[in-house]
Formats: sequence, C-alpha cells, structure tokens
Amino acid sequence: MLMKLRGISLLLAMFLSLLCLAACKKEEDAPSATETPIIQSNLDRDPLPEDTTDYFALLENAFVGLTEPAASELLYEVQEETVKITGYYGTAEKLRLPETVDGLPVTAIGDQVFLNHSELHVLSIPNSVTAFGKEVLKGCNELYALKTPLPEAENGTYLGYLYGATGHETNNVSDLRNLKYLEIGGVITELPSYALYDCNDLVAVKLPETVKCLASYSMYRCESLKFVTTEHLTSIAAHAMDYCISLETLILPSGMQTIGVGAFENCVSLRRLTLPFVGGSRTENTYLGYVFGASTYGFSAGFYPTGLEWVTVTDGIDKLGDHAFYDCDSLWSVSLPLSVTSIGTRAFSGCERIREVQLSPNLLTVGDVAFAGCTRLGTVDLGTRLQRLGVNAFLNCTSLSQIALPATLTVLPNSCFHGCTALKTVDLGGVITVEKNAFHGCTALEQIAASDQIKFEDGNEAAETLLKE
Repeated sequence: MLMKLRGISLLLAMFLSLLCLAACKKEEDAPSATETPIIQSNLDRDPLPEDTTDYFALLENAFVGLTEPAASELLYEVQEETVKITGYYGTAEKLRLPETVDGLPVTAIGDQVFLNHSELHVLSIPNSVTAFGKEVLKGCNELYALKTPLPEAENGTYLGYLYGATGHETNNVSDLRNLKYLEIGGVITELPSYALYDCNDLVAVKLPETVKCLASYSMYRCESLKFVTTEHLTSIAAHAMDYCISLETLILPSGMQTIGVGAFENCVSLRRLTLPFVGGSRTENTYLGYVFGASTYGFSAGFYPTGLEWVTVTDGIDKLGDHAFYDCDSLWSVSLPLSVTSIGTRAFSGCERIREVQLSPNLLTVGDVAFAGCTRLGTVDLGTRLQRLGVNAFLNCTSLSQIALPATLTVLPNSCFHGCTALKTVDLGGVITVEKNAFHGCTALEQIAASDQIKFEDGNEAAETLLKE
C-alpha cells in the first residue's frame, strides 16, 4: 500500500512539474509590454524625407577622366572602309574606345574583345559601333559604368548579350551585377522590349535624346533603379517599368501622350510622381490606378504604391477625370495646373490622408462626391469662378474647418458638406439656395456669412438659426 501511495505521489509531482514548465514557457513566449510592436498607419505618419541624391550627376561623373588606348593596345581589321576591333591588351581602369582608327570609323567589336578584363571599371563605346560579337564583356565583373549602343542579337536586343547571355530571360548574368550606371548610345527611337529586363543592379540610366518610347517590359524588374532620363519621352508601354521597386521619384514630360496599363505596376517605393495627365492618356482611362495595373478604377486601391505621397499634374488637361485619384489613401498632396477647369465625379473620394489640394483659380465645376471621405483635408480654395458644386462634394470631410464660396456660385447642392464635423466658418458668397442636408451634421458651426436672399431647404436648421442670430 505504501508503495502505491509513493507511486501516486511521484506521478502527481511529475504532473505538477509539467504544468509549471508549461506555464513558464507560456510566460516566456508572451511578449512584454515593451516588446509589443507599434504599428503606425500611413494615415498617421508625416511624409518621409525626400531622397535628394543627384543620381544624374553621379552617372555623369562616372564617365569623367577616361583614357583612350594606345595604338599598340588594340588589334583591329579594316572591312570596307570601316574598322572592327578584334582585341584589347591594355590595363586601363577607365577606358574610352576611339570613334576612328587611321581615319576610318569604328563600327564593330569582335568576339570576347574584353574577355576577363576585371581591372576595367568604366568603359565608353562610341555611337559609331553598330555590330557586336559574342561575349564582348564576359568576365568584366568590376565594370560599374558603361556607355554603349545596345547590342542586337539574333533573338532580340538586350544588354546581357554583351556579357554572354543567350536571351533576355538570362539578362542578369553574374558579370553584369556590378553595373550601376548605364548610358545608352546610338540613335534609336525606342528602348526595345526586354532591353534591360531583369538588370536589377542598375541605379541610373541615361537614354539617348532620340528615344521617344519605352517599349513593353523594356525596364522590367530593374530593382535597384533610382533614376532614368525621361524628358524626351512621348509614350511608355504596358509594364515598361514594372517591378522597379527602388524608384522613388518619377518626372514625366509635358510631351507625354500615352502611358500603358501597369507601366509602373509594383513600383512599391514610388513617392513623388509628376505627369501631364492622370491615367493612360488625356482622354482614356483617366484614373491614376490604371498606370499601376488596375483594370478599373474600383480596383485601384490595391495597386497604388503604399507610399505615394505627392502628385503634380502639369499642363495638358482641362478636366481632372472621374475617379482620378479614387481611393488613393496614401496621398498627402496633389497639385493641379491652371488649365484644369473641371473636377470629375469621385475624383478624390476616399483619399483619407490628403491634406493639400492645389486647385486652379479657373475652376468652374466640381463633380458629385468629388472630395467625399477626405478626412484629413483642412482647407480648400475653390477660386473665384466656380459655377457648380456636386452633390455630396465634401461629404464627411471631418477635418474641413472653413470654406469660402465665390460670388459666381448660386446653389449649394444636397448634402454638400454633410458630416463635416469640424466646419466652423462658412462664407456662402453668392449662394441663394441651400439644398437639403447641405450642412447636416456640421455640429461645430460658429459663423456663417450669406446673402440676404438666401433660402435654406430641410436639414439645414442649425445653419439657418445661426445665420439669423
């Protein structure tokens, strides 16, 4: 009996010990108050500091101080009054190939001319070169700056061909991975499809002034890209810059005509965007989500870069289209050109973080629900020429504290400022009719200025009473 009791006691002790260990383990695994991660939403934080690095200057400076090879360092052959370089025996770190040899233009570079020249850091190949042999730069694994026309292979035009790649799918060969700065030479009018596909170590790219178009997938997955010259572009095709995940600033010129669907899809770091119109063109697919891959405006929220904070629209449109910035809840500031006289339906609807919208003083119309849900918008200047405000135009703009309407506006539509709980001061300008619920839920109203002829419809009793007082 005594043995049985001792056995039971031992089992009980073991059980209690296991319970204690489990409790201790649970206590160890549980995060303390100081270890609990603090998650700050995009809506709560201020914009991040701007990257002020001048990547264009870095690219330009990379090609300073180049030396040309001595005649004894080159092998070449003359073919029909042109020169083909077939060998290089120098040891320069920064090299510029000559445009002419013995008075004849250099138009070709043969196979493996720079094979295993690992001492080579910078290389400039003249625009006169139109033909490249195989594996020209194979083994040049320390080359960080390259100026060259693009090589054409039997199966396409792609940078990796110079390094021994057999197709654009293998563009990112190991020798190319130290290349940071690229200046493309020649007189091409288009950066061809897949030309820089998967060149994901390039930081800065300078295009020839003759290039007007980025073809589809031409810069796909250039994951380190921070800068590319764009001032001469007129079109960017679908997915041309897809997965350029390090690009923070992009400035498109006023001459831009079309942008393909998803041209900037997965550009997850993009924070500042300047463009002459919103969407695919001045007249079609005029919502910003289109250039980030959204097939309709309703899907835009899932495609915007989560850090996109500043958008500037330059001259080129007279209307900001319907749903232009719909549900872009990361936006902090938008600037529109003087040419814009009309704001479309739901143009800024759901932009919860936006605090600044620089509208044109020439603005004539604002569409229905245009600014609905812009809960951080504190003030807005509607100019002096406005003729129409849409229904629910500022619905639930809960930070809007004051508004001044121009003398040209005579009707304030239904529910225009419905739910603007911070609205204190209102100047109704030339308004003589305030339609139903225009100020419904505006619980902070303190001061209203209006015409003697003004009439209030139902749902505006508080505003009407305040005016009488």
